[in-house]
Amino acid sequence: MTDGVRGDRQILPQQLKPYPQIELCQGEECIVHDNCNSPGKRPVYPEWTERDRSWLDIKRWVNHSDGNYGTVCTAENDLVVIDSDEPEFKQYIESNLPETFTVRTANGHHVYYKAKNWSDNKRWSSPKGEIKAKNSQVAGPGSIHPTGQLYQIANDSPIHELSNSDIEGLIAAVEDVECG
Repeated sequence: MTDGVRGDRQILPQQLKPYPQIELCQGEECIVHDNCNSPGKRPVYPEWTERDRSWLDIKRWVNHSDGNYGTVCTAENDLVVIDSDEPEFKQYIESNLPETFTVRTANGHHVYYKAKNWSDNKRWSSPKGEIKAKNSQVAGPGSIHPTGQLYQIANDSPIHELSNSDIEGLIAAVEDVECG
């Protein structure tokens, strides 16, 4: 279900077509930014929240510059990505939320959902994870993490819709763990 190939890496899955895509810098050695503090995860252009590149532009960027690409979450497009960097976080998602499109990252998973009218970003340090919903982005499958690991599709399901109460339940459960 992909439209592009980066060497032997699949990029640009069908599930992400409705959402804006942007160029991210190179994975292991950024040549775009001076003193890049997040190689492979940082948008190339400062005005990235206003950019929506065509799939052809993204394929060219990835294949010719060896850069990464990112999928943009905004309040307007209803895309919410739960970034789980610890097993406890992922276990809660698997036990309490519907199966959906998921990408394995170097440290965990990006779990993609649609949620109407949800625009709150949230971040936790323990268990480590975050909700990305408004003016945020995540590296897409086929991108390369700064460690050299590949972002890979772990679940090729369609992107499932969540209610705001589902997300509020996730927040309450994580905050229980964080405070407990």
